[in-house]
Amino acid sequence: MVCLFWFLADESVLSLVLVTGCVSVGKINETDIFRITGTSFVSLRNSAQDEESVSELRKFLNGGSFYFSWSPYGPNFDLSLCAQRYLSTLQNTDNRFFW
Repeated sequence: MVCLFWFLADESVLSLVLVTGCVSVGKINETDIFRITGTSFVSLRNSAQDEESVSELRKFLNGGSFYFSWSPYGPNFDLSLCAQRYLSTLQNTDNRFFW
């Protein structure tokens, strides 16, 4: 569940984005990796105009290029980090060699 706030033209849109569909694409260690296939937007302003505003964003999120991780055993795997950065969060490394 994600609370999303963005600006379109001269107005702001505040919505709650719920992942309603996903497909397992694999595992990294004990963490499952999922591809988002469906989302639902809930307007936090109760405005019908927000539905028009989020239609393009919904297509973008449901397009098959967004992923998330989930693990019942501990912290989730951060998909935004490369392997070297991820390992540096687990142990002390010499940060001079990261670019």
